[in-house]
Amino acid sequence: MSLFFGVLAASFALITEMMVYTVATLPLALPPAFSVALPENGFTLSGLLMLCGVALIEELSKLVFLRQYFRRFSPSIATTQKAWLIGTAFGIGFSLIEIVLASQDTMVPILNLVGIASIHIITSILFTLVLIRPKNTSITLIQMLTAATILHTIYNIAVSLISL
Repeated sequence: MSLFFGVLAASFALITEMMVYTVATLPLALPPAFSVALPENGFTLSGLLMLCGVALIEELSKLVFLRQYFRRFSPSIATTQKAWLIGTAFGIGFSLIEIVLASQDTMVPILNLVGIASIHIITSILFTLVLIRPKNTSITLIQMLTAATILHTIYNIAVSLISL
């Protein structure tokens, strides 16, 4: 069931990203100052904002759908081991959509597919572990969302730099 919730979360993230991208690319959506090139790496500030925005949308989607999963099925989830399994299945479900879309046009190297699956599985496991934690622990969902978004943004930047 968590695999299915992962696919739903990825679908929601994809639709949200397409809507945000459509709005962001309208004329005058970003002032000219946002298109200033950053030194020596070929990125623009708007490109970096887009990579960060994609990461935020995907991680927020994972968090929302994992919370829903736990609200519906929480009595059956009690152990850390189960949380790891749920997070892994959810991450695989989430990454399936991205892998299918990435491999539509060309042959994608296996390392790229492993990277896509890995980032989504890792962040899904982290969210799952935070969601089952006792309420008196110090890490919050906002902190985990921030950490997952930063990790995902770093991954997106690395993939973009490799493909330049």
